[in-house]
This record gives sequence, structure tokens and C-alpha cells, in this order.
Amino acid sequence: MGTKKLYYEDSLLTRFSTLVLKCRQCENGYKVVLASTCFYPEGGGQPSDVGRLGGVNITDVQEEGDEIVHETDGPLEPGTIVFGQVYWERRFLLMQHHTAEHILSGLINSKYGYDNVGFHMNTECVTMDISGELDDHGLTAVEQTANRVVHQNIPVETKVYPPGALKIPEHRSKRQLEGDVRIVAIPGYDTCACCGLHCVTTGQIGAVKITEAKRYKGGMRLVMLAGKNALADYDAKNRSVYEISALLSVKTGEVTMGVKRLMSENADLKQQLSVYRKEIFENRAKQVPMGTPIICLFESDLPSDELRRFCMILCERAEVAAVFSGNKYAVGSKTCDMLEFAKDLNKELNGRGGGGKQLIQGTVSASRGEIERFFNIDI
Repeated sequence: MGTKKLYYEDSLLTRFSTLVLKCRQCENGYKVVLASTCFYPEGGGQPSDVGRLGGVNITDVQEEGDEIVHETDGPLEPGTIVFGQVYWERRFLLMQHHTAEHILSGLINSKYGYDNVGFHMNTECVTMDISGELDDHGLTAVEQTANRVVHQNIPVETKVYPPGALKIPEHRSKRQLEGDVRIVAIPGYDTCACCGLHCVTTGQIGAVKITEAKRYKGGMRLVMLAGKNALADYDAKNRSVYEISALLSVKTGEVTMGVKRLMSENADLKQQLSVYRKEIFENRAKQVPMGTPIICLFESDLPSDELRRFCMILCERAEVAAVFSGNKYAVGSKTCDMLEFAKDLNKELNGRGGGGKQLIQGTVSASRGEIERFFNIDI
């Protein structure tokens, strides 16, 4: 006789007492089989429940044949009655996410014909892979409809059909099913074969929010939040908006315009700085005697593009010019083959980089003294 699955009888039940049937030691603790259990085993894309059982911790639950095997951090005596408690907050978050995933998948399938070809769920979020792409308008429409389904507080229906049943309703399924078929339905929006746990009504989901959407393997990957996680995401982003509005001295509704203005001003300042730096580079280069065999300079906090620019200006007056800033370098010449030179530089100075015949760029792991000694070599 297998383990009785109390979690299917009442997904809100989290406390129960039962008989310990088996207990054996395993690599990560102990594996315990009970006469009945509220602990949901991993399956249907839903992680297992965790909690307490007879004074020990339940760390994982798996289904093995007709038995539900509980992995614990301590032994339990077969033949004894134990009390179990499922950690409800985790269970409820998983139920909210799973039910919300059904709604979104059903809406996307019915409206656009796209399938949910894979998803990953945990207490943080749900990641869904769909077989086609939606634009911003489509994503917004699907999300708004999903939340209307939540607000309607529709009962979630579950029914098990034995093999060969004549009236199994049309449903979504990722694979060919054998044995009993468990159908989870949200009337009017989704019907899907699923062994996971779900909310009793859609209202228990609280809210549905798509937080990320990107192209993935010819379709899209969506990241979705439900329940308190959706609210926490809103709270965090709302605080950020208020903080940014205060920093920019704009109203919250004008944050985007304020950021764009700041970015434009920053781009203008960068352009002005680039002009000033070029003038400084040219003036400093004039101090280098024309025809200097080699010059090696060390600068502070030069970005890569400015490092390259200064190097090329110096190349007008020196046969070989090297400019270092931190661990970055740019070395150029109008007469020497820098590609060959790069091999020696990277070898001697523990560097990485490359480029073209006239200019090479990269990084080194060497002291200033080691760099100066290297460039004293006659090239």
C-alpha cells in the first residue's frame, strides 16, 4: 500500500499526524516513508514542500513509485506516530506562482497559439519559455487579463481521470501521459494536465506581474511574479522611483524625462571633456622631440578610447609610443609591426591583448618598474 496523499485532498492542510512506515539512512540524512503525508513531493515543475516531522527537519520530498519519500536530517522510528507541519509560506508562494503560470500559459495559448515549452518555478519567481514572441502591447494585454482573472476569484477545479476514460476534456500537456490524468482547470481560461498544487481560487494569487521578457530560442523567456513577491517588486521599484525623483528634483511622473535630460547633459560634458583632453594630449606631445625612438607614459584613470587617442598622437613624434593607465595599455607605431611586438609585451609583462599592425591594446600584470625596464629594450 502506497502513501496516502493528503495534499491532494486539501492543499490548505499543513498539519497532520501519521504512522512512520520506513526509515533508512542515506547520503544526506535519512529517507522516511509515512502512511500518509501533507508534504508535496517535487513534481509538475513545482519544488517539494519542506517543514518539520516528529522533531526533525524535512529537507526534500520525492515520489518513488507509490511511496512518498521524505528526506530528513534525523531518524524516525518505524511504527511510531509522528506530527508533521508543512511550512505554509513556502507552500502558498509555490501555489500562487503555479496557478498564475497556468493562467498566463492558457491566455497566451488561446490568444496567440504559443505553447509553454518549459518553465522553472521556485519561491522567488517563475521562468516561462513560450514558443513565439509577443510585443510590448501583447505582453501588457496578457498581464492585464491575467489580473482580471485573479480579481474574478474563479474556483480552480481539479479532477482525476483513469486510463481509458471517455470524457477527458481537451487540455494542454507537454508530454504523452500514462495512467491517471489529473486535469486542473480555470474555467474559461485554461485546462491543463498537471500534478502540482494550486490555489483554491484565483483570488488567492493576489497579483500577477511579468517583470522580464526577452527573445529565447526562437520564442520568448518570461519572468513572472505572483502574490507577495509581486507586491515586494512593486514596493522596491516604487522606492527607487521616489529616490530618483528626489535626486533629480522632478515629480515621480517625470522621472524618465529627468533621466533622459541628465543623460543628454552627461553626453555633452563627455564630448567637451574629450575635446579638452585632445588639446592636452596634443600640447603634451609637442614636448616630445620629433623622432624620439620610444616613449612610455603613465596616466591616471584614462578610459580605453582616450588611452588609444593619446597613444596615436604620440606616434606622430615617436617611433614607438606606449601609454599605460592602471593595468591597461595602448602601444602604437607608424613604422614597427605592433602585432609582433604584442607577443613579446604580453609574454614579458604577463599581458593580454592585441590589435592591428599600428596599434595594440590590452592589460598587463606588472609593476611600473617592470614596464619601464621592458621599454628600455632597443626595438
